[in-house]
Amino acid sequence: MISKEDWKVYQTHIVDWQENYMEHLLDEYSSIIKEKSYPSKRFWRLISKINKDKMYPGVRVTLSKKDAIDQIVSLLLEEVITNDDLKVFSSELQLEVKNRIRK
Repeated sequence: MISKEDWKVYQTHIVDWQENYMEHLLDEYSSIIKEKSYPSKRFWRLISKINKDKMYPGVRVTLSKKDAIDQIVSLLLEEVITNDDLKVFSSELQLEVKNRIRK
């Protein structure tokens, strides 16, 4: 279970992490729109990507103290956050995240 202090840190940072990730996605969508191909092909490629992306933890996260560590692991594995982002957490939480990734 996540500590009270780490939970507060998580709640503080998750919004920025999601916003940064969605900005990255919007850049990808823009690239698709600007491609030189048929409009219908670009449209359906964009729809497909959006439908896939909206399921990622960088877009959809439920704030749950019980699931917070698992969510942090998912954010890290999906490259929404980096190891540098983990530095805001306690060393105990950082170790727990790394141990769960190794499993």
